[in-house]
Amino acid sequence: MAFRDPKFESFLKKTLPPKEYEQVKITEACVIVSSTEKRSHRFVFVTDKKVGVTSNPPKSLLWKIHFSEIIDIERIYDSANFLQKSLKDSVQHILIKIKVQQPDNSKAVKNIEGTSSGRLAIDSSDIHMYILNFESHIHPLMCSLWTSHLLECNEDDADDDESIVNDVNRISVVYQRLYRNILSMLTGSHILPEQVYRLVHELKVMLKSSMFAKSLFWRSSDMLVLCNKYLTLYLNSEHEIESIRADEIECASIILETICVSMEKTETLSSCQKVVQQCSKNFLTSLVGNFLSTPQLVASMSRNRMIEELCAEYTRSSAYVFYELLLLLERGVWTQNRQDINKSSFSQMILSNSQHLDYIDSLTQQFVVLWKTDDVQRQLTAKETSNIYRICFVIIHFISMSSAIKKHISLTFLEEFTYLVKPFIRSKLSTLQPASLITHKILQRFQVALQDANQPR
Repeated sequence: MAFRDPKFESFLKKTLPPKEYEQVKITEACVIVSSTEKRSHRFVFVTDKKVGVTSNPPKSLLWKIHFSEIIDIERIYDSANFLQKSLKDSVQHILIKIKVQQPDNSKAVKNIEGTSSGRLAIDSSDIHMYILNFESHIHPLMCSLWTSHLLECNEDDADDDESIVNDVNRISVVYQRLYRNILSMLTGSHILPEQVYRLVHELKVMLKSSMFAKSLFWRSSDMLVLCNKYLTLYLNSEHEIESIRADEIECASIILETICVSMEKTETLSSCQKVVQQCSKNFLTSLVGNFLSTPQLVASMSRNRMIEELCAEYTRSSAYVFYELLLLLERGVWTQNRQDINKSSFSQMILSNSQHLDYIDSLTQQFVVLWKTDDVQRQLTAKETSNIYRICFVIIHFISMSSAIKKHISLTFLEEFTYLVKPFIRSKLSTLQPASLITHKILQRFQVALQDANQPR
C-alpha cells in the first residue's frame, strides 16, 4: 500500500515548482544513513528525474538528486537492527550510489541540490534508505524511472521545456479527431499509408509530450485494437509496387513506436493493466504474433536493400515494445486481478508462435549490426547505446523462457558475440553516455547466459 501523509503532500505542493510537483510518483517515510545522515528519520519522494528528501516532520527540503548523478540503485535484503524490534524486519533497505562530488563541480551543484544555505547535504557516494513500508513499490519504481531517464538520451536538461502540451481540453479534442480519422481510413476502400503515417505520427508526438494523452490512449482498448488491425493489414499486404510496400512497412513501424511511447512512463501502469485485462487472450495472442512477424514480401523485393532495412527497423521497433511490456510484467502489474495474464502466460504466447525462433535470429542480427561501423574508432551514440540495452534485455528474457531457446541462441550467436561484439565493448561504449554503466552490466549478463547455455551437461 502506498504511503500517504496529507501534511507531507501539502508541504511538497507548496515547496516544489508546480511542474515538478505534478511529476511526484511516490512518497515514503524512511530512515537515512550516510556520512552526513546518522539514522535520521526523513520523508523521501521520487519524480520523473529526481529523488528528494525532506525533514520529518516536513519543514524543510534537505536535498534532491538528479537521476543523471546516480550510478546504481540496489535492494539489500537485511535487517535494520538499529530500529525497534517491530520495525527492523519490516523495512526495505535501498542503497543509492551517486557520483562523488568535487567542490567546484558546477554540474554537481546543478544536479544535486542542497539546502537553502547553499551547502550540499551530500558528500558521500553511498546513501542508505530504510523505507518504513515493506510492501512499498518504491524500489522497482525508482529503478524503472532511473533506467528510463538514462535510456532517453537527453543531453540537455528538459526541466524548462515549455513545448509540453498542457491544455487538456485541446488534447482531448485532438485525440478524438485522430482516433476517428484513423478508424475511418481503416474502413475505407482506399487506404493510403502515407496518410495513416501522418496521423499516427501526430498521435506519437502528442503522446510523447503529454501524459494526459497517454491516459486517453489507455482509457480503453479501442486504440490498441485499432493499432493491431493496422499491423495485421500492413504485415500481410501483397502489394507488388516497392514504394507502396515500403510505405506500408514504415507505417507499421511507427505504429509500434507509438505503442511503445504510450507505455514509457509509469503513470500509465494501472490503466495499462486494466486495458490488458479487458482484452481477450485471442487478441493478445494476435498482438504478440504481429510483434514477432516479419512483413510479407513478394519474391522480387527480398533483395531490395531499402525494404530489408525497413523490415529490420520493424524488428527493432517490436523489440522496444517487448521491452516496455516486460517491464510491466517484471513488476507483476498484470497478476492482481487476472491470473491467466502473467509473465508465464505471456512467455507461453511467444513460445506457441511458430515464428519465435525466426524473430530471435533476426533480433540477434540487429544486435550485431548496431556494433558494426565503417569507422572502428567511432563510439556508439547515446541512442545506439540505449537501443543495445533494450534489445539485450529482450534477448535475455527470451533465453530465460526455455532451455531450447537458450541452446538455439548460444549455438547460432555465441561465436558472433565473441568475435564481433565482445572485443569492442570497452572501446565502443563511451563512459560519457548516461546509459553506459547499465549497458555494460546487461552485456555481462548476456555473455554469461550465452556461455552457460554452451556448457556440456
